[in-house]
Amino acid sequence: MNLKKILARNFDDRRIDFGKRDGSIAKVNVDQTSHVVTNAAEPYVAGVRMRVNHDKIAEIEVITTTTGYWGFNVDNFFKYSQDQDWSPIPADRRDTRGTLVNAANAYLDAFLEAKIDLVPWGYPCERIEGGMFTGRNSAQDTCEAGVPSGVNIANRRFVVDEVLGSVVVWCTFGAGGPTGGSGAPDTHMFRVEKGKLRFVHTITHLLQNAGPRAGGGGAAGTAPAAAPANAPAAGPRGPAGGRSN
Repeated sequence: MNLKKILARNFDDRRIDFGKRDGSIAKVNVDQTSHVVTNAAEPYVAGVRMRVNHDKIAEIEVITTTTGYWGFNVDNFFKYSQDQDWSPIPADRRDTRGTLVNAANAYLDAFLEAKIDLVPWGYPCERIEGGMFTGRNSAQDTCEAGVPSGVNIANRRFVVDEVLGSVVVWCTFGAGGPTGGSGAPDTHMFRVEKGKLRFVHTITHLLQNAGPRAGGGGAAGTAPAAAPANAPAAGPRGPAGGRSN
């Protein structure tokens, strides 16, 4: 049994990118896969987390984003994701699970505390946020620009793959409720190489006019991350290019 085969029976046969490797099932396994469906009539990006216990599906969690949602542009998400190298990291260069989780936490902690100097920034680093993109095909590309402050990223759960140098954080923008932020579901997927951030992808399940930072512990209506001056446009379904157990 593997995650890709299970999902293939439940998703239609359109353009799907399984962005993460399948996990072999032992006693307990938690795995993550990403889907990018570019059908013009019904485009969407989805992240799926599955927990398997003794060959039995114990839990499935799905997050989706589509037209009208935060920064969504499926063509850009697909294009820029396909250009990135998420291949296995040689065994002698892999980071530990602790290093991967600490890198993700440092990045998300900066949203609240603005301590960006504690984040293990890599150069280059590319971020895809819905469909907005920070890359300029330069060795100086950074994921640092536009990180907000005063935003609490809550309810964090981690899916870690040391072979790919990947850690996916399932989380929310605030805890939800009148004083707890929007509570909008979100995933941040990181590629970490030699302890430094290389790629960041986000999926946020929130309508564009709300914005994930509005009421999320910071000021309502906080602007999205700043776009590089020559970043590509996100196209007709999204805003101008900018940033992504």
